[in-house]
Amino acid sequence: MSQSGDFRELLLDIDAHLDSKDLELLKFLCRDVVPFSVLEKCKRSLDIFTNLEQRGKLKEGKSIYLQECFHYMKRKDLIRKLGGDPQKLEDRIRYEGPAHLFPFRVLLFEIAEDCGKEELEKMKFYSKTTLHLPKKMTEKVKNCLDLFSALEKEELITNIQVRTLEQLITITEDEELMDYLYEYKNKNLVSSPTDEMNAPLEIKQDLGINNCPDTPAVATQGQQQPAMNLPFQSERTSSPRISYSSLNSMTPPAQDAGESLLSRQQFPQTPQVTPEPSDDFINFYKMTSKPRGYCLIINNQKFHGEIKFVERKGTDIDEEKLKNVFGKHLHFKMDVTKDATSQQIKNICRDFSKKDHSQFDCIAVCVLSHGTTGAVYGSDCKKVNIQEITSCFTASRCPTLANKPKLFFFQACQGLTHQSGLQRNGGSTRVVNGGIQTDITPEPPREEGEETIDDVATPQSMIPDESDFLLGYATVPGYVSYRSRSAGSFYISILAEKLEKHALGSRSQDLMSILTEVNNAVSELHYRDPQGVMYKQVPAPQFTLRRKLQFDKC
Repeated sequence: MSQSGDFRELLLDIDAHLDSKDLELLKFLCRDVVPFSVLEKCKRSLDIFTNLEQRGKLKEGKSIYLQECFHYMKRKDLIRKLGGDPQKLEDRIRYEGPAHLFPFRVLLFEIAEDCGKEELEKMKFYSKTTLHLPKKMTEKVKNCLDLFSALEKEELITNIQVRTLEQLITITEDEELMDYLYEYKNKNLVSSPTDEMNAPLEIKQDLGINNCPDTPAVATQGQQQPAMNLPFQSERTSSPRISYSSLNSMTPPAQDAGESLLSRQQFPQTPQVTPEPSDDFINFYKMTSKPRGYCLIINNQKFHGEIKFVERKGTDIDEEKLKNVFGKHLHFKMDVTKDATSQQIKNICRDFSKKDHSQFDCIAVCVLSHGTTGAVYGSDCKKVNIQEITSCFTASRCPTLANKPKLFFFQACQGLTHQSGLQRNGGSTRVVNGGIQTDITPEPPREEGEETIDDVATPQSMIPDESDFLLGYATVPGYVSYRSRSAGSFYISILAEKLEKHALGSRSQDLMSILTEVNNAVSELHYRDPQGVMYKQVPAPQFTLRRKLQFDKC
């Protein structure tokens, strides 16, 4: 018997060891190679083997694709028949992942294997009522693989758009199933330009990334080949972002300035068609790690020093609200320090900048203290410049946070002036009177060479010359911020409320949209002093984010 005849006999033998249930599992695993319509006509496993041979996925001496399928089907006996070592294959997949099966296919398969009847019924109901899966298709669903197959046929779930799959799993309330999805996202979804180049082949193809030797770029007839550099979407606009050489100016450029900036970009001499990115990987930061990252809270309530700062009563309420929303709601790893001196604040930031953040998607730092323009105070009444805090987390000083969002929230005054309030005709405001304090400080004696409040750097210099930063200030430069001794500060109270309401769930919003709501809500709060004078406050977020940040986006 010829060698090919021996291999055919081997496949016949393997086919004899596979029942109807095995056939359905094999069909599902092979769907990225063999079309749906072809698989539906396969009545036995041998038919699938023939199609794999026709597509170059199976031949004598090259059966690793089929071996990986058998690995997930838990058929070690068939791996051995193909000449493989089940243990070596298992070890390789555990540490490196499958070499031939697409990660998304494996994800669906593993979820289906662990999905119980109760979870399946919940997903079927959601698919029918919310995803509008046709009734005829829903009635044919007998197991989770059937459901996933139907959803794939309708293109309701894909390897790029996993939001629907996440919604399906969320309604099951099964944490083990959700862990499969988190692991997939962390390993396979794109979080930076470098990751885009290293993404799995099928994700590159769907993203239109064509600069690898194995996937040559294909231009449609009559078109120029698309540019290789994919434009990123900024938080401020949906148009491709402009690359700034520095971030000394945080205000958006005027039109003529914008034209000047554009003229400095290196555009091709001939017109080229750049595909409009619509994928979450390009528009949004990856935000799927669990926990998402560290959240540091520096909460200064009591102060000691030559100049006596008033105790910040009510700040403990702010701390609890932040721990609840960042820790319990958004799944950050919390670290809280109370009454930190100026040097301790610097040390905390330096220490955390030296940590390995590779497994996390971002970092959040919340500083609650007295302050002035461009600085906050330690419990020793000594000033710490904002830039000393943020600069610890630049890409050069903290490489494992490069291309990841770095979020800073400062509940502190930025000056001595109270913002006056104006009652609008027909408008409504929320007046807060009892127990109001500010986070303003007595002006310390001026040291030689030290700037006055008016001389302190403008807001632009508070932001490090790096991208991917967001700085949320409780108030605009030069003005005070308000805090209730019984309810916490205006800013942190509203920030926590809006994050808890809008950061996750079916009506989730990106962070900048949430902060816009925070600005509006805080501006609606007014404080009336005993003389009847009305004061108000409006926060001042500043950012160098290059993508949208949404906590339940990939």
